[in-house]
Amino acid sequence: MPEPYGATVIAQAPPHGEDIELTFERLAAQWRDETEHFSFVARRLQHPAYQQILQLGPGVVPLILREMRQRPDQWFAALRHLTGEDPVPPGSTVSGAVDAWLRWGEEKGYLTP
Repeated sequence: MPEPYGATVIAQAPPHGEDIELTFERLAAQWRDETEHFSFVARRLQHPAYQQILQLGPGVVPLILREMRQRPDQWFAALRHLTGEDPVPPGSTVSGAVDAWLRWGEEKGYLTP
């Protein structure tokens, strides 16, 4: 069973023969499909697919940001965990948090405007 969110996560390579982008897309789709009905964000963050995304390491940050641009969702904890940063001002809405992370991604060169 994956470590609960906040536990130390060891980066793992994607399954043999699968690149990190395909692995991320597969896990993100699984996470969305299997947690869309969860009302508690914490429960969504504990899902095995989300935990496996964290284990892929910082190389997935651009992929998460791209996903967030296309389908805003609860990627904030993953981004904080993977980057050690949090550009979201206190009291922000979900939309404001998405905007803050996307601006951060552009400023850091993870995304093109």
